[in-house]
Amino acid sequence: MKIAFYTISLLIFFACSNTEQLDAQEVYERTSEFDQYWFQSKAEITSYDLEQVRYGELRKGSATLIFVTEPFNTKKNVKSDNGIGKTVQSVLKLNHIRNFNTGIYPYTIMTSSFTPVSQTGYGKTFKTTNMVQEWCGQVFTQLAKKGNQYDVHSYSYFEREGDKRFQIKSTLLEDEIFQLIRINPSILKEGEIHIIPAAHYLTLMHKETKAYKAKISIEEKNLNNVLTRTFIIYIPELNRKVTINSNASFPFEIESWEEEYPALSGKIMRTKATKRERMMIDYWNRNREEDYYLFENLFIKTNGN
Repeated sequence: MKIAFYTISLLIFFACSNTEQLDAQEVYERTSEFDQYWFQSKAEITSYDLEQVRYGELRKGSATLIFVTEPFNTKKNVKSDNGIGKTVQSVLKLNHIRNFNTGIYPYTIMTSSFTPVSQTGYGKTFKTTNMVQEWCGQVFTQLAKKGNQYDVHSYSYFEREGDKRFQIKSTLLEDEIFQLIRINPSILKEGEIHIIPAAHYLTLMHKETKAYKAKISIEEKNLNNVLTRTFIIYIPELNRKVTINSNASFPFEIESWEEEYPALSGKIMRTKATKRERMMIDYWNRNREEDYYLFENLFIKTNGN
């Protein structure tokens, strides 16, 4: 299986600006354990075996979750160049990448989201962007936080989904749930909630970008002798269920996830990602040909071979 690979070059600067009063009872304590893991000038990269629903069939491919902390300029809604200033806060960035083929042509999906590490609740992610690329064209969506709303920009090669700009009230983003689990899983509580579904799902299924009523359930169980916490998000209007399995203890690694929903044909199908390999590494410095073995370790080698 050929896997598309994209090298994202970046430099990491670390700065933390306490620009808001935090409730000590709600915020996951920034312990030395937290700082030593997330502020060591490295990114956590995990590869997954992917089964992606598209056009009524399951497509085999790969998924990658890249978590890394970096300084974010909340005024300009971009990564800070120098990592200092009153408008700079530390974020846990997630680059979520999926690669799979549909017959002759490939799909590449990438979502980037920027969530403050000093987290007091959901709907506080500063920005999320999503790009779906395939041989027919590209679709791009961005949600940027402005006060208590998200400013939405959407661009598509489909006429009926062409250039759009509008605002929606900020609430829980499906695209920020992975980061909430990694930063402070107690933010996610059982019960009913409004959620904005993942941008890639809305694009692939041609659904409206808005908040939908949802229900969150949380379970704990032993999987392979490891205590696992499972987050289940169900959206009745879309008949969409997302299940995320993470380690119950710090640093709350994501081991697998599933998305169950009706395909374009109406048949209920299930996208699934299962952990393959994980490493903590300064990948932006590993761009020489001699570093290719790291890519092989993530995506190609099996059972140590």
